[in-house]
Amino acid sequence: MTGQLFFYMTVLALSGVAGYTARRLGWLQQQRAGTFLMLAIVLFEAPLGLFAVWRLDMQKLGAAWQLPATGFLAVLIMLVIGFMLAGALKLHRPQVPSFAFSTSISNIGYTLGGFLALAFLGQDGLGSQFIYAVYWPFFIFLVIFPICHHYVSTTRLHPAMLLWKSLTDLRSLPIYMVTIGILLNVTGVAYPRQLFETIRLPEALLTGGMIFSYLGIGLSTVFGAMRPYLRQSLIICLMKFAATPLLMFALVTLFDIGGLSRNVLMLLSFMPSGIYSVMAATLFGLDRDLTVTNFLVTHAVFFVVVLPFVLPWAIYV
Repeated sequence: MTGQLFFYMTVLALSGVAGYTARRLGWLQQQRAGTFLMLAIVLFEAPLGLFAVWRLDMQKLGAAWQLPATGFLAVLIMLVIGFMLAGALKLHRPQVPSFAFSTSISNIGYTLGGFLALAFLGQDGLGSQFIYAVYWPFFIFLVIFPICHHYVSTTRLHPAMLLWKSLTDLRSLPIYMVTIGILLNVTGVAYPRQLFETIRLPEALLTGGMIFSYLGIGLSTVFGAMRPYLRQSLIICLMKFAATPLLMFALVTLFDIGGLSRNVLMLLSFMPSGIYSVMAATLFGLDRDLTVTNFLVTHAVFFVVVLPFVLPWAIYV
């Protein structure tokens, strides 16, 4: 598993560098970032979501309902705090959701949180992380994307219309695939485990999604455009590595969550800003430079400070 972790982290790094280099050399324009991120969602994340949910042990999920419920509550609270802070900082309209999304959305799942759950907590930790992430597509496509539609619409739309626009958007395909996966699971349709393990389809989808996603991130990265946003990024770091863990500690204490579930929740509460904050800003024309800056700065702080010095003991509090 250590070799697999190294492989995926190498894929992430090389894909990001490739995207950045391609833009600097003029091979690809920055505007192509949205195309790569769109393809990552439709071609890779959507079917991967179907397979991930289809193969889950729903009986185990029923016993561990506190994981997705607590995670969902935490990201909603942080989203509200993000919008309040954006208002206090008097950010411009395209910057407001970009800032709030960076505050709330974290790098859980395949691209970081899942591998760290495996590294720190073993196979049971990885399985619990997948159960935790069940809420994620519903949060992204039923909360985040309608907010995006609100901020880019030229006319004021009713919340029901915003939700409808989000649900009829091709970029929301993963939520339908996850729903199909849930239906296949609960109706007892056998997951073709042997076939998929033979052709390694989930791993191929995971790798392809990583490559396209981080190519998009690399294309979006303009280091010269980061300087005006460093102050906001430092505030985001405080939100990600202080406010969110403190909030999660309060929630697990309030709900009396212990054992492995508590460890997983505390681990994931320390994750840096997630790739979907950049995806949302890029796909909907929000402030991409702000979200890219937040993404890169929080990851740098995470790998230099949080991962080696804080995470090894903080997840066991």
